[in-house]
Amino acid sequence: MPVTLLERLAGDADSWVRREVADHLPVALLEPLAGNKDRNVRIVVAQHPATPVALLERLAGDGDSDVRCAVAKHPATPVALLERLAGDGDSDVRCAVAAHPATPVALLERLAGDADSDVRCAVAAHPATPVALLERLAGDADSDVRCAVAEHPAMSVALLERLAGDGDWYVRCTVAEHPATPVALLERLAGDEAMVVRRTVAENPATPLVVLECLLHDEEGGFFWIFRESLSKREFASAAPPSLVPEERAAVEAHLAQDARQFTAANKPSLSRLLALLSPWTPVEALAKYFRSTWWEERAAIAANPATPPATRTKLAADGNAVVRAVARAALAAQPPAA
Repeated sequence: MPVTLLERLAGDADSWVRREVADHLPVALLEPLAGNKDRNVRIVVAQHPATPVALLERLAGDGDSDVRCAVAKHPATPVALLERLAGDGDSDVRCAVAAHPATPVALLERLAGDADSDVRCAVAAHPATPVALLERLAGDADSDVRCAVAEHPAMSVALLERLAGDGDWYVRCTVAEHPATPVALLERLAGDEAMVVRRTVAENPATPLVVLECLLHDEEGGFFWIFRESLSKREFASAAPPSLVPEERAAVEAHLAQDARQFTAANKPSLSRLLALLSPWTPVEALAKYFRSTWWEERAAIAANPATPPATRTKLAADGNAVVRAVARAALAAQPPAA
């Protein structure tokens, strides 16, 4: 679009037109719009990637907090201007400063003492926040701030251990799902009083099978459904990758079937046998053999397995466990009619 036309549209009586045009204006035409009475136009100018620093400095003093917030989020906003906005009376503006990639550690330390918890949360989530500052924020009175600390990618094991004993279950959940949480700490959280924390431990890919086996028999139940799919993926692939050539696919499938036979050969119910019974590669004879297992989880796995014979599934539809019955009946209902 010609600059002359953009210039004309920038002065249009309709504020919507002015806002739309501002996104495409050259730098020379941004300055007049920075003083436009429509706040939305000024916000667009503050967000414009080509807005010069001098104009950002002017907009940083705007009477509308959303305009100042847009300045605080601008990637070209210099540190000096961020320091000025860190003292803004609006918490959203200070939050934007705390989240800005260019905000220096000294300014983050200052904002870590902000009266608004959202600002402190933004500091706790900042990638450049040092461990020493995270340790300070880990003692914050607000649980959202402590959660933000627990989510930080640079968390130390010592800090994770400290937050694993937090009085708020949501904080402990965040620790339970952190990729850096050590196995010993996951084992400890597997015995947490809050079911939601134990469930988060069950969903963590790093949780060892021995811990999952304990959770499987959790008194509050429900864990079979929560991590049934993730359990099956730990030992068995649901199918050979589609990129394999026929010979490679056959080899992978043979290996999966061999593993399934090996694990279903166990005489006693176990987590390994449960995993095998969830696998589509399990031999049909094993599915028929264990449908009376003392573990309802194994019976439910057999009811859900696509390879289970209809006759076996029909028997499970009358099982004494409500979950097993529900799985079996749902599978029977989804079964294609006989030809």
